[in-house]
Amino acid sequence: MKEKVTMEELLSTLKSPQVERITGLSLRQLQYWNLTAFFVPSGSGKARGQGHHARYTFTDIVELAAVKRFLDDGVSLNRLRSVKVVMDKLDLHTPFCCLVVAGDDVMACTDKDELISVLTRPGQQAFRTVDVSAVVREVKAKVERMVAIA
Repeated sequence: MKEKVTMEELLSTLKSPQVERITGLSLRQLQYWNLTAFFVPSGSGKARGQGHHARYTFTDIVELAAVKRFLDDGVSLNRLRSVKVVMDKLDLHTPFCCLVVAGDDVMACTDKDELISVLTRPGQQAFRTVDVSAVVREVKAKVERMVAIA
């Protein structure tokens, strides 16, 4: 009888097909981003390219899911690079975190008052937001479902 896989075990071995199911990004997109160094999975060490198995951490998956939301909302790859830089500095355990892309600016708001302040600035351009806290909860729930099935 197969033992139940723990969340920690699953997260230490997440490969591209599993990440594809969780984030909605295609395998080709994940491979391309890895090859171009836009997004190199943290769990892969220095391994990159053909024949290497990409391994993604929980943080990687949350970042990819947030990037996917911005991508679906029409944010350019160039601006996504800025989003990635900001996300790399975030603490995903923060109770509230929202990323805002407004023109050339990418901001992380860690409380609702700060978010309201950013969104109501005079002359504010069109903006896109992603609630990173919600992304963390959604990714965790999807991973937990994968653990339950394994």
